[in-house]
Amino acid sequence: MKMILAYLAALGAVSLALPAFAADDTSMSVLPLYKLLEPYLVMIVGFVVTTALGWIGMILKARFGIDLDAAMSARIQDAATNAAGAVLARMEGPIGTMAIDLRSPLVKQGVDLLMSKVPDAIAHFGLTPDEVARIVQGKLGVLQAGAPKP
Repeated sequence: MKMILAYLAALGAVSLALPAFAADDTSMSVLPLYKLLEPYLVMIVGFVVTTALGWIGMILKARFGIDLDAAMSARIQDAATNAAGAVLARMEGPIGTMAIDLRSPLVKQGVDLLMSKVPDAIAHFGLTPDEVARIVQGKLGVLQAGAPKP
């Protein structure tokens, strides 16, 4: 491999020197060499720039904790757990066997509570009230599963 590279380097040097011997003056243009190397230089510069941008992105994420989707999702999940707990506190009777309807007033109160606590996170994901109701219903189901059965 080294021998091939040495051969190519020598061939390139000779090809650059030949026009200088044929010319009347001793100046030589590097334009033919640049045109020969241009595609490789563009590829190398593109690789370096892409790598640098990725590296800068990793540094920003590590230093400033820029991970918006994960943070917004965690805020919604925490608020949904709190809203479900508030709904369960208002329920009467044994909750271990109760069916939870999405259209019930208690679930609506949980949805309203969730939407008032994290409106920016809900807007970030573009969640509709029905989708928020399903999140609250899922959290209610998790809490309900842990409740003692009568």
